[in-house]
Amino acid sequence: MILKLICESMIAGFEVVLIYFWAKAFSDEKAERWQVVVAASVIFILILSVSMISFQPFVLITNATICTFIMLWVMNRRIKINFWLTLCFSTLMFLSETIGGMLYAFIGNVDFNATRFDPLYRLRANIISELVAFTIIRIISVRQRHSFYFPPLRIILQIVVLPLTSILAVVEMGLGQAGAYEIGGIVFNLAIIAGLAMANIFAFYLFEREQLYTEQKQKEALYRQQLEYQKESYRNLTTSQNEVRKIRHDLKNTLTAVSGYLKAGVTEKAEDLLEAMVTDLKKTEQAVYTGYPAVDAVVFAKASRMERDKIPFSKTLILPETLPISEEDLFILLGSALDNAIEACEKIEREGRYVLLKTGFDERRFWIWIENAAKLTEEEQAGRLSTRKADKKSHGLGLLTIQKIVEKYNGMWQIKPEKLKFTLNIEFFL
Repeated sequence: MILKLICESMIAGFEVVLIYFWAKAFSDEKAERWQVVVAASVIFILILSVSMISFQPFVLITNATICTFIMLWVMNRRIKINFWLTLCFSTLMFLSETIGGMLYAFIGNVDFNATRFDPLYRLRANIISELVAFTIIRIISVRQRHSFYFPPLRIILQIVVLPLTSILAVVEMGLGQAGAYEIGGIVFNLAIIAGLAMANIFAFYLFEREQLYTEQKQKEALYRQQLEYQKESYRNLTTSQNEVRKIRHDLKNTLTAVSGYLKAGVTEKAEDLLEAMVTDLKKTEQAVYTGYPAVDAVVFAKASRMERDKIPFSKTLILPETLPISEEDLFILLGSALDNAIEACEKIEREGRYVLLKTGFDERRFWIWIENAAKLTEEEQAGRLSTRKADKKSHGLGLLTIQKIVEKYNGMWQIKPEKLKFTLNIEFFL
């Protein structure tokens, strides 16, 4: 009876962890820590109590379903979404437990019923099935929380290696049955299984911390980038003000000279002076006026950079009175998108370079359209875009940054890579 209680407690504990990570993967809200602890404690007691009374699959799955809904309710208050997430988790647990039990029975050459009624067999079979479910939940969690369309192979390997080796270790323990039910054998089995479970949980915790640290570094890089845009805008504004002062200082002398030339009938000289003055005035103009200083700053900064790099730049900026996203996020989005466009143009001959930027809105949506010259490989045309910069970590901010901002405001975006041009379409609902 004591062995059964210990085994069922370990199974229940790991299942509580699975339910927590499942709820956390889909939760946009931050629940109070005490609420999560209370919910986890209630769920642990429910799972342990039911499993001590009945091993019927229907009863166990129903209980797991109720427990999952409780945790989702604590971490995510939307009933309709909770219902579907609970259904998905219950299906995942049912399939993983069935497959895990059958796999262990087959490899260990034991009766399938033994994986339901014998405490150690049941513990091993459940740990295998829960490790499978844990791996799937980790992949889903990474996909949900870190904006991957599908996690890269490097991350997949980081996720699956430890659970896979843990499963092999549990299977190997099941094959060596000699002395398994002696006191020493029982303690050894329980200690190894508990250690493997804790190692997997701790490894996932460290993995999550690493991902959060990486995201924090990306945010810091974005803030530095934003600061550079503002500095460049300030430098441009300072230059413009200096030009205005110079023109105002020279205006009286220039007009006096023009008047003298006109009186003398030397109109060509007068025209030359006026054209020079108009040219100087154009230099003082702020190239963009949208009513949003941050947007003006980033577009003006990028326009100045493109002028220096001999990249023709055409823009039509029409913004609504109330933006569907924050001005700061629009600042970052435009900066990242235009940086990508400039980078693409810098890789090709000057004669073929260009960047087009258009923004507009109607009653339902606010849209951004950017097209730039490019020279893309067949792989890049197929959508497998990559950087050719030496500092790939810093460059990775581009499309990932755009994707995160679009998803933050439930917008839509589409990229269209072609052989000689690249198009980006973004829409936000008003």
